[in-house]
Amino acid sequence: MLSDSFKGLTPRDLLEIMKMNNLSFSHETQTGAVFHMIGCLSQYGQTGVTCIANTIEDAEQMMIDIRQLLLAESMRYPKSSMIPPTLHNSEVKKELYGDNAARAQRREDLEVQQANAFELDPLGLISITVGAPTELADIRMLVLCCVHGNEVPGLRAINNLLHRGELQRWAKSCMAKNSQLRLMIANPKATVLGKRCVEHNLNRIMPEGKGRYSLEAMREAYGYEGERAFAVATAIRKSTHLLDIHSASSPAPVHLFPGRTKGSKELALQCPAGFLVSEICYFTSRPGTTIGLADEVGVVAIGAEVGQHNDTASVKAAEDLIKGFLNAVHNIPVPADAKRAPPTELTCVGVEIVKKGFSFVKPIMPFQFITGGTKVAEDDEGDIIIKKDAFIALPTTLPVVGEEAFFYCEAAPSHSRSPSIGSD
Repeated sequence: MLSDSFKGLTPRDLLEIMKMNNLSFSHETQTGAVFHMIGCLSQYGQTGVTCIANTIEDAEQMMIDIRQLLLAESMRYPKSSMIPPTLHNSEVKKELYGDNAARAQRREDLEVQQANAFELDPLGLISITVGAPTELADIRMLVLCCVHGNEVPGLRAINNLLHRGELQRWAKSCMAKNSQLRLMIANPKATVLGKRCVEHNLNRIMPEGKGRYSLEAMREAYGYEGERAFAVATAIRKSTHLLDIHSASSPAPVHLFPGRTKGSKELALQCPAGFLVSEICYFTSRPGTTIGLADEVGVVAIGAEVGQHNDTASVKAAEDLIKGFLNAVHNIPVPADAKRAPPTELTCVGVEIVKKGFSFVKPIMPFQFITGGTKVAEDDEGDIIIKKDAFIALPTTLPVVGEEAFFYCEAAPSHSRSPSIGSD
C-alpha cells in the first residue's frame, strides 16, 4: 500500500488508527489486519498489510477501509475550497472527530453511545455505523446518500441529524431492539466535485448476478466508480433494510420507489411522501441499480426523490424521511399531530429513452396527467406521442442520449386520479 499522502505517519500513529477503528487483528475472531514494513511509512509513504476475514469480499472491503483511514489521517484538514459545506461542516467534524488529543476520548464516548464505527478519507465523512454490533443486529439498516454526487439533500439531512444529536439518541434507544444503522456517502469524490458522477453512473453499475464479483474486476471495468460500487454493494448485501436518497434538478414532490422484496411497499407506505411508484426501477435504461441489487439479495428497499438538489425544503424532507424510515422499520407509531395522508400509489408501465435531438414540446411537471394522443416531445426520429392516458414521472431536464427521458405510470387500483395532480 503506497501513497505520498501517508508520509509523516509514524508506526505508533498507524497502530493507534487501527485500534480505534477495530481493524487490528483479533485473536478471538481470527480476523483483522496485520501490517509489515511499517518503518517505511513515515519516510516513503509505504507499508504492507495482510487482511484476514471470513470471506474474500470482507477482506477486500477491509483493505478499502484501511486505505481510506490512512488517507484520512494524513489529510485530516483538507483545504476548505476543495470540499463543499456538506462535507466540511466544522461543527459536525468537531463533534465527531475532535483534534488529535481528543480523538481517543471521543472514541470512548462513541462506544458508550454504541456508535461503534466511523470511517474517514480525504473527502470527509464516508460512513458512520451506530447501534448494535453487526453480529448482534437482527435489523441492519443502510441509508445511502450521494449515489449521484450532485444530489446532496440526503447528506445535509444526515449532517443536521448528527449535529442535533437525534441519530445518536435514536441509536442509544434502539440497542434494546438489536438494530444497527449505517449512514453512507456512496460517491464521495463526485460529491466533492459537485458532479453527478466522475465517469460512470453509480446507480447503473451495481454488481448484480449470483456470481462472485471482485474489487479488482469492478475497478478495472469502471475505475473509481467501480470501487465505490463494490463498497456500496457489499454494504447492501450486509443489510436487511435500505433507504437510498436522491434529489432532482427541478422541483418535485417527495416520491418513493419501493423494491419487489416482500415488505418494501408496505414500509414505503408508512414513510412521509406524496407519491409511491412501484416497478420504476425495472424500467431504467440499464440494470445495476441499488434497488435491483437489494431485490436480488432479499433486502427490503426504498429509493426516494426528496425534491430539488439545492432546495432547503428538500433537506427537511430528507430529514423527515430518514426519521420516518427508522420509525417504520421498528413499528414505532407516528404521533397524532405528525400523521399525514398516505402517498398516492402509481405503477410504472413504461419508459421513454432519450434519442438524439430529444426535447419536450412544452414543460412537463412531475406526475402530470397526460391524455392519450398528446404529443409531449420530439427527437430526430419524429414525434413522441402518449398512446394512452398516463402520469409522467421523472421528466428529465438534462437529456442524455441513452438515459431515461421520462416514465409512464398508471394509478394503482386503490387510487383514482387525484385532483391535486396537474393535467395537460
